[in-house]
Amino acid sequence: MTPGKRRFIITGIVLTISVLVCLFFLMFAFVQKSEADKQLKRAEQQRIYAENCAHEMDQFRIEMEKAKEELAHALKLLEAKQKQEAK
Repeated sequence: MTPGKRRFIITGIVLTISVLVCLFFLMFAFVQKSEADKQLKRAEQQRIYAENCAHEMDQFRIEMEKAKEELAHALKLLEAKQKQEAK
């Protein structure tokens, strides 16, 4: 085998290995992108769920404030009634 032909074969082998490595990284990138898209979709669903929970908590807080005010009013009425009965 002549040195030129040997160099040609070695160059071909090196380029073939380089192409295979590039194809591996290309496939790896596609798999990672697919996984990232799934995670993004799940994160969006979780964000929507969290916003809904926050809205429900706000509604609950408002209801609790109303109940607290009603209880305070009822206590005042009860105290007033007890004072009248004590007289």
